Amino acid sequence: METIPHPNPRFMAELPRMEPVVRDSTIEMRAKTCKRYYFYTTVLGYRERKNAIYLNWGIAYHKFREVLERTNGDVKAAIKVVIDTWQKEQGGDPPVGTKWDWMTLERLLASCKQAYQWWLREKEMKRVVVLPDFIEKQLTVLLKDGKTTIGAKVDQLTRWVGRLWGRDFKTSSKMGKYYERQLEPNDQFMRQTLIETRLTGEPVQGVLVEVLYNTKLQGPEIKGFTTTRSLDQLARWEDEQVYLAEELQRNRDSDVWPMEEKQCPFCAFRIVCKAATEKAMVAQLRANFDLKPWNFFHTSEDDDGPADDT
Repeated sequence: METIPHPNPRFMAELPRMEPVVRDSTIEMRAKTCKRYYFYTTVLGYRERKNAIYLNWGIAYHKFREVLERTNGDVKAAIKVVIDTWQKEQGGDPPVGTKWDWMTLERLLASCKQAYQWWLREKEMKRVVVLPDFIEKQLTVLLKDGKTTIGAKVDQLTRWVGRLWGRDFKTSSKMGKYYERQLEPNDQFMRQTLIETRLTGEPVQGVLVEVLYNTKLQGPEIKGFTTTRSLDQLARWEDEQVYLAEELQRNRDSDVWPMEEKQCPFCAFRIVCKAATEKAMVAQLRANFDLKPWNFFHTSEDDDGPADDT
């Protein structure tokens, strides 16, 4: 993995810098959330020791959709991948009485069966064609500054009624009347659309968002949304990405990573930030987190974002 040079390490200087060159939506959202959080997770490469269960759920479901599409509907093979992935990532069902106790293998399999019926209906209608070269692909392009490389993991690129559309699979236990507000503005979908447009040489209209919805008492149910992006929006977003890249370079040059205190009550790394000395901060980081540098090319699912929405 190619990393970005840090010319003047002063803060926690004993720890090596592992900030990746390719900037995907996950690490961009870290930087927008809190520069200190970005420093711990992306520059130094530390992460929480175990994925939240909703992330493992999302990873398994994405595997199901990938295998189902690649095998042209071999549901047995897809189900086997789901079971193997769940056992590897999660290990077993959560204890009864906990917040996510309904996220069991049984519910996951029921969700996949529901998704299979949705898939069959789509194939029968023949309105959406999935491009086989763009199934679960990690794509990169260079921005117009000639220095910043951005990346996006694309679940699918499709042709719907003759036009190109990206497609992204989500899992969520929170829908409600405000769910669509998450679709735009949305860095992930803007990033995907710009990269797909550049690489295909054809305008990509936006993203077809397919949400697998479950709660303790409801589901599984699949809901579909569309979110469009114009060429004007993509150009403005690219300008903003270049600006943000320049801002981060100032952080690197000075090795100063300010905290965003509004995020502290919700952040696992608060235990590090509240330590009285830099030596104590390093000790807390090493004792409570795993060194696992973020690598865009080796990750199967975003590790950040709204809880229970992947």
